[in-house]
Amino acid sequence: MPRFIIADGTALEKGETMRAFHDYGYFTLQDKFEVEFRNLYDDDKVVLEALNAHLEPVNIRLAKSLLNSYVVSVARMKTPRLVIATLSLKNIGIGALHNPDRHSPPWHTIDPAMFSHLPRPLNLSLVRLAEAPPIHLAVIDGVVGMEGNGPVKGTAVKSGVALAGTDALAVDLVGAELMGFDPRTIGYLWYLIQRRGLARGQIAVRGVDPTRCVTRYQPAETLPEILGWYVPEWQSYLNGSHLKSPLA
Repeated sequence: MPRFIIADGTALEKGETMRAFHDYGYFTLQDKFEVEFRNLYDDDKVVLEALNAHLEPVNIRLAKSLLNSYVVSVARMKTPRLVIATLSLKNIGIGALHNPDRHSPPWHTIDPAMFSHLPRPLNLSLVRLAEAPPIHLAVIDGVVGMEGNGPVKGTAVKSGVALAGTDALAVDLVGAELMGFDPRTIGYLWYLIQRRGLARGQIAVRGVDPTRCVTRYQPAETLPEILGWYVPEWQSYLNGSHLKSPLA
């Protein structure tokens, strides 16, 4: 049994993760380390309820191995067009999704009855996803991040920071600050803060003072739309367990 598994699920239509590993030279790691590469697109699946455009439950499939493994999320700081920032929690949540269930353009026709990328349902669905696949170690690479209209048409930004921790939410809150964002404006992070009762003053940061390392990322041009994420009755959409499949 390999000691390490490097897994990903690309957003390409056919889930061509292994090709991406090849093109970026990842397979050379096998020359030095005992490592297996896995395409999450081909993984066994479990079912989780997310939300559609009408805030109604809809089944999506997640990669099962992310729910029964020691998970390390390695994310790059980015400003996508659908939420303000991608950090460790969104990285794993969206990466775990089976590609046909993402239902995102350009290869799908948008259907309001399926998994929605609109701000209100998406941020609530991200909380459901964040509370399903556990992250045991969160690592965020901001040495060179992406700002603007990510994750495809963004611009590289050298912010020269990296951070890691065993509490993914805490790491993401500090990561958002390092990007110049107030975490309370990021929908899924705000919901998770409320559910955890986590305050910034409870997070111990070791190393350089984060206030000395802030690089203000330019958000996506869709920011006005993104900021419409708040749902007044949000608690009712997050009650109970949303994982519908047994892990055994």
